[in-house]
Amino acid sequence: GATNTLQDVCDNGNTTTTSISASDFFIKDGSTQIGQLSKDISSSNFVIKSSVSDADLEFKGVDGGANITAMLIDMSEGGNVGIGTTAPVSKVHIEKTAYDFDSSPEDGDFHLMLKDLDSSVAGDAISIGFAQSTDATTVGAKLSFLTEASHSRGSLVFSTNSTADVGDNTAERMRIDSAGDVGIGTNDPDAKLDVTTAADQQHLKIQGGYAQGVGALAIIKTTANGNALSVESATTSSSREIFEVKNSNGTVFEVQGDGKVGIGTNDPDALLEL
Repeated sequence: GATNTLQDVCDNGNTTTTSISASDFFIKDGSTQIGQLSKDISSSNFVIKSSVSDADLEFKGVDGGANITAMLIDMSEGGNVGIGTTAPVSKVHIEKTAYDFDSSPEDGDFHLMLKDLDSSVAGDAISIGFAQSTDATTVGAKLSFLTEASHSRGSLVFSTNSTADVGDNTAERMRIDSAGDVGIGTNDPDAKLDVTTAADQQHLKIQGGYAQGVGALAIIKTTANGNALSVESATTSSSREIFEVKNSNGTVFEVQGDGKVGIGTNDPDALLEL
């Protein structure tokens, strides 16, 4: 159809020329086209296009009387999106002044907020997914806020995928519940750290190197008048250890399932064998 021309559209004091056709709106600087608003014929999508090579798209506004760039899409960096910055270094780059963690933060203090404005519903989740796959449905890992009660009370759940199947086959590996208890292998921790695994699988391994006189690899201590360590086992067999201490030469101390104690031996024949 016919093209109409609009004159005197000003940007930073420079006169530009625009033209309108049936499906396109062009923005020009003299005879040079610098931008375009159009409808993609193949998809019917609305298109905002910067026509100059490597020229960025900026979304500007006024905040409290000051001109600001609310968001920038950096075309020289493959379309990196900057929020609060005009020099994004990743696909999404958010810049904002840090807040005092010990104060009472509000929604506006956060760099990123994921929020559902509906009432809290137990079992609902808000998640971030991670994947590297040619299949669009595959999820390699996810981090989820799982609602458990009113007023956004819930757990932070860490899930990973160990299968070769497409889709979301992630399974929960660890959670921090609303009380701060950490569960590994359990979704209902009843201690500050609750580790639960399948049979014949090591539950916990603490390993490291300490020089002589530096300290201890692990310390179990109570500041109250109570038990510092309790070890329980279901076995009553003499061929199973309830508790064993070793050094590089072998067993130093062992308590067997039948209650026999060995010092310097791992096969005591009496209740106490030295």
